[in-house]
Amino acid sequence: MDFGILKIICGALTNPLLLQWPETESNCRHDQEAASLRWENVDMDAKTFTLHDTKNRNSHTLPMSDFLLEIFKRRQEAKMNEYVFSANSDTGHLIEPRKAMLKVAELSGVSFTVHDLRRTFVTMAESLEIPAYVLKRLLNHNMNHDVTADYIIMDIERLRKPVQKISDYFRIIC
Repeated sequence: MDFGILKIICGALTNPLLLQWPETESNCRHDQEAASLRWENVDMDAKTFTLHDTKNRNSHTLPMSDFLLEIFKRRQEAKMNEYVFSANSDTGHLIEPRKAMLKVAELSGVSFTVHDLRRTFVTMAESLEIPAYVLKRLLNHNMNHDVTADYIIMDIERLRKPVQKISDYFRIIC
């Protein structure tokens, strides 16, 4: 476990400035998957959001933890346009996380990559005994060549409890 990355995540959970970076990023493959999330793809009542144009070209619907729901509600109150993570840019949404990541690194004293956040998310989830097939689904990994995966029905509600468990754990240790 890289405790430097954990320090960054804990900082993001407790510092409003750092909460400007999409918390959904730990579940996303491309930087832009979360950054370009539109409000039309967020269902606050069902507590889900859907990412389109993912690396494997499959739309990816995920449940929100209670904490992520709080963040989305705050972002909705400050809504500037159709993007959840709006910005004053040509696209209207966050594009390049480099500045935000440098600021987080400066405040935490630890340099990191988006992939480090993803790896930490998976490592923490696995340490909480989240089943491997649930992790694959949360990460939107393609399971086309996995015969066993074809037998497992994995709906959104099956993912909700593990997502909440991971979120709760990060909030406890931070």
